[in-house]
This record gives sequence, structure tokens and C-alpha cells, in this order.
Amino acid sequence: MNTPLLGTDAGRLPNRLVRAGLFCAFLAVSFAASAQRLRSTTVLVNGQKGVEFNDSTEVWARQTETGYTLQRRVWIPRKALGKDSTVAAGTALLGRNAQPIGTALTILKLHDVRPSEVAGLRRHCIALVRGTTKSTAFYTNSFPDRALVELLSEKRTGPFGTALKNYLESFGFQKVSASKLPEELNAAGDLEVWVLRHEHQTTQEPAPARLVLVVRSDVALAAVVHADGPLILPKLKETRNLSSGSYHYFAKPAKSFAEGLELAVYGLSELVSADE
Repeated sequence: MNTPLLGTDAGRLPNRLVRAGLFCAFLAVSFAASAQRLRSTTVLVNGQKGVEFNDSTEVWARQTETGYTLQRRVWIPRKALGKDSTVAAGTALLGRNAQPIGTALTILKLHDVRPSEVAGLRRHCIALVRGTTKSTAFYTNSFPDRALVELLSEKRTGPFGTALKNYLESFGFQKVSASKLPEELNAAGDLEVWVLRHEHQTTQEPAPARLVLVVRSDVALAAVVHADGPLILPKLKETRNLSSGSYHYFAKPAKSFAEGLELAVYGLSELVSADE
């Protein structure tokens, strides 16, 4: 089942964003169930067996009435790419680390093909593989939004900060450097901002954000932004549905904090990991 359409209330956008012309870039609607991990499985392409992916391969996926459509970023040597953006059966599909993550089972059409700028893969092209599969092809614990709901809803015997750290690490969230955040957020106190991206939704870098978590003093969530619509989370004080996602607040936000978070989310295309 697809998530509801997100709101597009321009009146809620910070004036700085409207003046910068950033609003239009974020009107696209996203869907739930992306960045999942596949079991070792065969993916159908145009109804035929098209790709065999390795176990635990991550993909971007969208639920349909009959299963899931999915996409995966892959790298292939330029010499292996045909003029019509196809590769031959048996071609190895590589991940960012140049290791095989799957194999083409037939003549395979690739999408959004462009030269790779990744170090060590500059003689390759980056592209998207598109196909379909069933829900049973996914590991059930690989849905980060569902896991977040479970994390916040379950009864815990240990510190929440430890559980949250494990969650962030297991799904590959990136910490955003404080120097890259709006002053409105930095002025709000001891906060950290973590982002999880729709890694295989596009070949563009950086990929759009899926989840943004604002953590206070390493032990508590101040806010959660979900690009794919509202989440059912416990102890929420306020939820705002905007064009850039659903903003969930665990305390009524000050105007400056809310505007700072919106600025941060809209500017994620400019933000990088704290380690970069």
C-alpha cells in the first residue's frame, strides 16, 4: 500500500527558501519501502528473469498491488556497455566498492546511464537496474522506517541512547557536520542531525534524504523527518506534512527550531557527512 501524498503548503516554507528558489526542487512525491535488503534472489525485468542479485544487496523499492518494483545503482565497465545502454547476459554488476553485487541473466537494459566519478571506478559507468519482485524477497528487518517505529514503541531494559546508536549504525545513517547546519538549529542546544538517503533511487549524488533524525544530547529524539509520509510514533507532540516530508516533533517546537530543521532538510543536497 502506497503512503499518502505529501502536503505542498508553500505558506509553511521559510522565506529564505522561497527567495532561494529551492521550493520547486522538492515537489516530487516519494513512496515507502526503499533502501531494503534482498535475499539472494532473481529479479524480473519486463516479466522475464533479468538479474540475479547477491544476498543482502540493498535496493530502492516501491510497493505495488502485486509485489514491489525496485531499482539498484550499479557500475559496469564502459567497454561492456552497448550503444543502446544494454549489457550482455553474464555481465557482472558492481557496487560502489567495485565488488560484484549481481549478474545479468539476459540482455539487460540499463537506465540513467552516466560516467562514474567514483574513485577507482572512473573507467566505468553508473546506471540503474529496474525490475520487480515479491515481498518475500526482502529481509523483514531491513525497513528503516518500520524499525524506527519499533524502536520507539518497544519496552526497553537498557539505555535508549545505546539502542539508538545501534539503529543509526545498522542502517548507515550519516552524521551531518554542525558547520553545515543552519544557525537556527545550532542555536537550539546540544543537537546532532543524522540522515539516511534513498541511495538507489537515482544515480545523482548525493541521493535524496529518506529519514532525518535530530538527536538531543545523544540520548533522546527531538524530531524525525520522513520523506515518504507520516509515521505512527509514540509520544509525538506535533506532526507537520510539508512538500519535503513529514516533520514529527517530540516537543512543541519553537518557531526558530522548526524553521532551522526545514532549512536543513531542504539543503541536504548541499550537506555532507561530518567525516567528509
